[in-house]
Amino acid sequence: MNNCFNKIENLAEIPGGLNEDFSLEIYSANEAVLISRAEIKELDDSKIKISSGKRTITFHGDDIIISCYTQDTIKICGNLHLIEFE
Repeated sequence: MNNCFNKIENLAEIPGGLNEDFSLEIYSANEAVLISRAEIKELDDSKIKISSGKRTITFHGDDIIISCYTQDTIKICGNLHLIEFE
């Protein structure tokens, strides 16, 4: 299974080791769920920056909001254009 994920990381240009800190489920261009203990670093209607472990994930789009925020889950909704990983 890990070998399969490594191939997907390479094809999608996802930084190596991404699967170690969190899980990101993308349901459509309008909804993404980050499963991890995370901290919101920046928030406005076009950008949401989240720190999770060693990674920072930035969501870019139009009218994006955090529709659900629990201890282990953040649900982001809106017109998502780009997701950046640092």
